[in-house]
Amino acid sequence: MPRKGVLFSLGVIALTLIPLRAHAGWMKTYGGEGDEEGYFVEPTSDGGYIVAASYPLWLVKLDSNGDTLWTKTHDSISVDYSEVHQTSDGGFITVGDFWIGPMEQEYRMVILKTDENGDELWRRIYDQPGWDYGSSIQETSDGGFIIVGGTGSIDDKVWLLKTDFLGDTIWTRTYGNEVGGGSCVRQTSDGGYIIMARNRGDNWLIKTDSIGDTLWTRTYGSPYYNDQAWCVQETNDGGYIIAARYADTMEQYDLWLIKTDNNGDSVWTRRYDRNDMDFTWWIEQTSDGGYIIPAYTMSYDDDFGYLWLIKTDGNGDTTWSRDFDEGEWNMCYCGREATDGYIISGFICPESAGNKELWVIKTDANGYVYGIDERPVVNGNFDWEILSGIGHKILLRYSDHSQGFHAAVFDATGRKVGQIHAEYASGTITWGAAAPPGVYFIKPISGTSSTRKAVLIR
Repeated sequence: MPRKGVLFSLGVIALTLIPLRAHAGWMKTYGGEGDEEGYFVEPTSDGGYIVAASYPLWLVKLDSNGDTLWTKTHDSISVDYSEVHQTSDGGFITVGDFWIGPMEQEYRMVILKTDENGDELWRRIYDQPGWDYGSSIQETSDGGFIIVGGTGSIDDKVWLLKTDFLGDTIWTRTYGNEVGGGSCVRQTSDGGYIIMARNRGDNWLIKTDSIGDTLWTRTYGSPYYNDQAWCVQETNDGGYIIAARYADTMEQYDLWLIKTDNNGDSVWTRRYDRNDMDFTWWIEQTSDGGYIIPAYTMSYDDDFGYLWLIKTDGNGDTTWSRDFDEGEWNMCYCGREATDGYIISGFICPESAGNKELWVIKTDANGYVYGIDERPVVNGNFDWEILSGIGHKILLRYSDHSQGFHAAVFDATGRKVGQIHAEYASGTITWGAAAPPGVYFIKPISGTSSTRKAVLIR
């Protein structure tokens, strides 16, 4: 009798803790009918998030829990590796490519302005000789916009374009010749602009004044002709942080951070080496003066890679890192500081679906996800359920998984601690006989369900 009393008390304590942890973060997928990749995410003024996903442009508005408020599709616009931002009027601005021609075989730079519900207010298409595209956009201090991209039949020039608040051109500038386009632009504290671009295989940083005239340029590169930087941000000290990849060889890359002073001269560099291919599309300075980096890591011995989330201090030294190896191909393009943690967007490709699904992750301040997304059984139908969740092991039942049932197991801190694999399409399976007592979360990585269950093991 005393033993039962102890177990009951422990069970009440553990179950009481679950809701507290559940609000720290979440991990959700959206779409699934085609390939949807979340290229950019940004916290919004209402406490939720806006996501720009791939062709045709798909804007997804989420609340603070990742639940969908609305989605809008804008035809003929692609936003590969591009951005969306909330504007001062509460609406949104994005830049991308507008596909033209009988078979949409050519493209032009386009910016799209929407209201707060994602409905189009206007779009502007900009045309230079050759093919043009837009990579990065920002609302400027005068209420207009600054855009960078590339122009030319082989993307051989960096193209900077300044508009008013209606998208009408004020001035344009091009830089370089046969160098590659621009990937990122930001207005700087002196009213000018900082541009990240590529120059014959090296990373090329361009600083301009307020009308786009060049003040200075710097290049950073490895001995190999295959470096690439996608992101630059002005830092709190007036310098810049660059996220790039460093070519160890022609086929192996390290994630590479370059910290510069306000003249673009290197202050320090850091390289992060996990696998054969490590790189990122984004970096952001955090409120503590450090940096958050949503990286991609892949070994050539494996078919696919996965998200590697890295938090550093102000000197680029690793504070912590988290692996999001969900047992299936995933990649994240953007990671931003959000309330009590970080928000990340990209895609995950479940083996059973075959398509890339928009993937958004909210973590706590330490990069952990405590996700509970329990979907009720409808009309007695299920694709998996827990038959016995309290005891020395967990008994699961699953149905209609043509490639078998596969799930990842996480402990109460969000750390992945195991996997469950069953080769048959339907059946039962047990897990946890050797696991220590505690609360566990089970996330299927096959089938149609994205349910996670919280279980108590004794």
